[in-house]
Amino acid sequence: MTLEETKQLEKLTLKKKREDKKIPTKKDIDRSCAEWQMFYLNNLNIFTEDYLEIPLHYFQHQILLDCWENDIEYIIASRGLSKNII
Repeated sequence: MTLEETKQLEKLTLKKKREDKKIPTKKDIDRSCAEWQMFYLNNLNIFTEDYLEIPLHYFQHQILLDCWENDIEYIIASRGLSKNII
């Protein structure tokens, strides 16, 4: 790494540290909330595990995503799965 690259890296890290210490404005907070909202709306399975704290199996992830993407969803369940809460 050359001296110029080192100086540029130091400037970038200093800039990042200043940004981290800056107090967020209402606009920044609203933007962050909107980003999280869109993330969780597009990933209901992650929302279910993170926010609601409900552990899901792989098939439950798939069912949640399919139900979100489609207006009508048919699920054929047998034995224990039919009594399972999705």
